Amino acid sequence: RSRSALALPLALTTFLLPASALAGGFEVGDNGARALGRGGAYVAGAKDLTAIQYNPALLAKLRGTRFQYSDNLVWHDTRYQQNSLDEEVWGTTQDFEPVEDSENMFPLGAMGIVSSDFGLDNWTFALGLYGPPSVGKQRYPDYGPQSFMLTEINVLLVYYSLAVAWQHNDKFGIGATLQYVNMPSMEYG
Repeated sequence: RSRSALALPLALTTFLLPASALAGGFEVGDNGARALGRGGAYVAGAKDLTAIQYNPALLAKLRGTRFQYSDNLVWHDTRYQQNSLDEEVWGTTQDFEPVEDSENMFPLGAMGIVSSDFGLDNWTFALGLYGPPSVGKQRYPDYGPQSFMLTEINVLLVYYSLAVAWQHNDKFGIGATLQYVNMPSMEYG
C-alpha cells in the first residue's frame, strides 16, 4: 500500500511539471503508417504494399490489383541559440540572437506502390517509388551561431523498386525486390 501511495504523487510530479527538451535532432520513423506505428517492427507482419521494402515475399498474399500511397509530412521548428560569451573567459560579453530553419515542412518518406497478380494464382508483381524517411531540406542564415556547422541542405533520394513474389500453399513464399537508387539533388552549404 505504501508503494502505490508514493507512486501516484511521483507520477503526477513527473508528468505535470513542464520541462525543456534540449536535443541535437530527432529520429524519424519508418515508411508506412503501420510500420511507423510498430516502431519499424514490420518485417514479419507486412500486410500492405510496404512489403516491397520490408519483406517482398509477403506481396504474394496480396491478391488482385492494388495501389498504395503513403506520406509523412514533417513540420520541424528547429532553432539554435549560442550561449552568451562570458567576460571572465573571453574578455568581453556578447549575446547572440537565435537563428531558425526557414524550411519547416518536408514531405518525408513519400511512397507510391502498385501491384498486381495479373490473374496468376501464386504470383504478385509490384512497382514502387519511394524515399527514405528523413528530412532532406533545411536552411539557416549564412552567419549566426550555426555558421560553422551545416547551414543549408537540399537532398532528394529516390528508390525505384521492382518486386516479384511467389507463394506455395499459403505457408511458404519467396520474394525479391530489385532496386535502383537515384539522388537527383544533393546540395550542402
